[in-house]
Amino acid sequence: ATHLDGVDLQGMIDDQRRVSTEALQRLTRVKAGLDDDHLGELFAVDAAILQVDAELRWLDLCESRLAARDGTKKGRGR
Repeated sequence: ATHLDGVDLQGMIDDQRRVSTEALQRLTRVKAGLDDDHLGELFAVDAAILQVDAELRWLDLCESRLAARDGTKKGRGR
């Protein structure tokens, strides 16, 4: 997308952040519904939560780099 004209990179970042945040919220609810007897499920949900968290941090980095390129202070971080 960075090589295509007319692509709204900030919009793409915002859209993906929204999707990822919703996924993180769903996973957090799933985890809250599990008890300690479901160790395998807890491991799997924890792994998924950490993957989504890493994606959100990556999106923060993308936004910061985009803001630096554009000379703005829009990069928000979390």
